[in-house]
Amino acid sequence: MSLSASPAPSPMPSSCESAPAISPEVFRLLQFARDLAAVGQTRQCRAIYQWASRKDPTGTARNEYGCFLCSIEDYDAAIAEFRTLLSQAWERRSEDAWSAVCHNLAVVSRAVGDVEAARSFQQQAIRAAAGRDEEPESVACDLAGRACDAILAGDYELAEQLLYRSLLLETLAGRLEGQAADWGNLGVLYRLIGQKESAERCFRRAYRLHRRLGDNRGAGLDLMHLGLLAAESGAIGRAIARLRASVRRLRRAGADRLAEEARGFLTTLLDDRCRFRLDPSRN
Repeated sequence: MSLSASPAPSPMPSSCESAPAISPEVFRLLQFARDLAAVGQTRQCRAIYQWASRKDPTGTARNEYGCFLCSIEDYDAAIAEFRTLLSQAWERRSEDAWSAVCHNLAVVSRAVGDVEAARSFQQQAIRAAAGRDEEPESVACDLAGRACDAILAGDYELAEQLLYRSLLLETLAGRLEGQAADWGNLGVLYRLIGQKESAERCFRRAYRLHRRLGDNRGAGLDLMHLGLLAAESGAIGRAIARLRASVRRLRRAGADRLAEEARGFLTTLLDDRCRFRLDPSRN
């Protein structure tokens, strides 16, 4: 049985910098939007994020809105928001903001399969971060981004080194989101090179962290990979259970493309099991 998910390795977009102070009103709006996103109220969530973005001159709300759009796979809209932030960073001559937005544009470019644009944006992010006192979060973002480009280029040894360096920084800083992304990308890496036990261990770690964070998209993607690993090892019942849970979480997160991918794998497994049971030679 051959089932293979498109890895599309990448951390999710993030601020990758110390966010400027926002007003109490914007803070409350962002928290409301996060609560709506957590229960799958996508349309209402968009409206609240747009409202917050209009009221926030710092760009923090717009950046978070772009991250949300990426999580629900509305990549064109996410790119538009990040490009607006890129123009604002240029006008302010803010290397911190420029680096953060270039990192996020690299993430979205990988998601849509534009490898060259992703590499270009990631290099711009790294250059903007050079020559200044970098925050560990910014360094970790750059390391993770470079690792994803290395995976896509087939340089797995370099990718592994970069991901573990990023994971160390994220762990020392106590940032669960970054740790979850790094463990997930390590799982992708090990699955690509055929180290299935290591991949399983990494995806399990990522899944536990994504569940703790309430990140349905991340947890659903981890479950998809865990389901495929189970299928490859012949544990079809476990694979089906994991893929069903993956579809539920991804639907809840509004990640419809990924949910359809997981549902396709699930359908294949169910059909194969049914054909196996009906095969007269098994009687």
